[in-house]
This record gives sequence, structure tokens and C-alpha cells, in this order.
Amino acid sequence: MKDFFGATNKNFDIVLSSTALRAVETIEIIKPSIKDTQIIYKKELYTFDDQIMIEFISKINDDISSVLIVGHNPAIQETVLRLARTDQNANLLNRVENKYPTAAFCTLTSTIEKWAHAGDTMFKIQEFICPKEL
Repeated sequence: MKDFFGATNKNFDIVLSSTALRAVETIEIIKPSIKDTQIIYKKELYTFDDQIMIEFISKINDDISSVLIVGHNPAIQETVLRLARTDQNANLLNRVENKYPTAAFCTLTSTIEKWAHAGDTMFKIQEFICPKEL
């Protein structure tokens, strides 16, 4: 995944991560590729509950437009499925639904202006990358 981040030049306004050891280790692996992006570790992201994840997302500062969240399943997978529009690329949606492996990366996009609307607004899955594909 480190090479993927380096090759694709992903840019985030902020990185929010669970405090769990595995999440912290993941951040350390990709850190060289996300350069000077601020990383904040949050205990709230050490959850397996998608509702808690969506509530967390809805509280992100509206000045932030691009965020990388490093968390845990099933919360990440279920959050993606809850936020994703169903009228989009069925292949990506089916892949996320079928399996969201450790260290997978999913990009969601939306035109929302306020994170508080995240639970009410449908996002588009732009990409879903699994480590075995790299």
C-alpha cells in the first residue's frame, strides 16, 4: 500500500486514525507518501460500529475537504456501504460489499459542503484498492 500511495500522489487535508497498534503501524508504513499531512489519532475511531463512524465523520471540521480515515472493520466497510449511492458502478459496490480486506483503500466523493450532512448524503465510490491487487 505504501507504493500505491507514493505512486498515486494522494493528497489529504488531514489523516484521522484509530489509536490501535495496527492502525498506527499502517500510518507509519504510508507516512513517507503522505508527507507533511497532519495525523491525528482518535480513540473514537477504535470502533467496529458504523453508526459511531458516521457520527465521527459528521463532526469533521468543514474547512477540511479531503480526509483519510484509518479504522477497523466492520465499521469501515459498513460505513462505506451506508454512504455509497446504489446507482453507481455496481462492480465497485459489489466488491466493497463482498470483502473489505485489511489495508484496503476506498475513495468516496461527494459535493457536500458540510460534514454534518455526511449521513444524509450519498457518496460515490471512486476507487477500491485491495493490497492483493498491488
